[in-house]
Amino acid sequence: MKKFFVSAFVFGLFSVGTGQDIHFSQFRNTPLFVNPAYCGDYPGKMRGIMNYRTQWTSAGAPFKTFGASFDMPVKRGRANGNLFGAGLSFYSDRAGDIKLTNNHIALSGSGIIMLSRRSKLGSGLQLAAGQRSADFSGLLWGSQYTGTGQGYDPNIPVPENTTKHAYWYPDAGLGVFYEYNNSEFSFSGREMFFINVGASAFHVNQPRASFVSSNEKLHMKIVGHVNSRYDFKGTAFGILPSVIYMMQGPSSELNIGALMRYRLNQGTKITGFKSENALYFGFYYRNKDAIIPQFFFEMADYSIGISFDYNISGFSSSTNGNGGFEISLKYNNLTDAVFKREVFD
Repeated sequence: MKKFFVSAFVFGLFSVGTGQDIHFSQFRNTPLFVNPAYCGDYPGKMRGIMNYRTQWTSAGAPFKTFGASFDMPVKRGRANGNLFGAGLSFYSDRAGDIKLTNNHIALSGSGIIMLSRRSKLGSGLQLAAGQRSADFSGLLWGSQYTGTGQGYDPNIPVPENTTKHAYWYPDAGLGVFYEYNNSEFSFSGREMFFINVGASAFHVNQPRASFVSSNEKLHMKIVGHVNSRYDFKGTAFGILPSVIYMMQGPSSELNIGALMRYRLNQGTKITGFKSENALYFGFYYRNKDAIIPQFFFEMADYSIGISFDYNISGFSSSTNGNGGFEISLKYNNLTDAVFKREVFD
């Protein structure tokens, strides 16, 4: 019976085209899934990130999501600091007993201009292709339960049309952001303050996406986000508050919180022989759904992040609070040192 309820919930959620997209709790570590304008926007040569999430392990077949992205600045202005970025991102999500799978691959491009020495404006475009598939042989339908005799009869026909087991769709997204950065550099390290405000839209073409009707469309997803960082002068501590709001059709999500950063050692900005190592720890709150502790360890160009969603919604009686576990790995080929900083023609 548990299999029936989980399978029916998953199939119903996606077959009508009204479900939310996949999301990661560590949204600061999924830049291309949040806003294509972030493509290439970092102080380095290249950036690669992998994300893995498993959700609702105690409520039947768990949801499993894998994501990966790679981006880099492909052209940087020698004098003005303006740049063009390019990137590739991919995610694959599998849910429930029917193995409902959502694959998505996207190419992103961005243009970022320096408005002043301390502020910049970025815009980005994303072109993508999505694919959904399912194995309906794993479904048990309520109409097949007779209530007498054997109780369940798989030979009873069902009214739902389940002949289409896979389909592809074209997709597109776009985004913008503004950032003010007032960081201070010294021989021993940096003290940073910045605030970044952005907005993006995905599925702007509202592609047809349904197993049971060609008229159903994937709702456009609107995202608004604010990220910031403030290093306390003369200390090894900093704080990184952020908030993200996503709206897609009848669904919406608000995630707000902050990370504390502790600098284990200071990097050198002149020679680049020594890079910063740091620990991050904090909490996020997803409105009416989960409390999310997060931990990150940053060592030079590498970082690893771990988080856990403790479910507090009405569904917690089924999940026992086990909302989801997530891990991320990031490689960021930085050019921190003044004399190592590359400039692209």
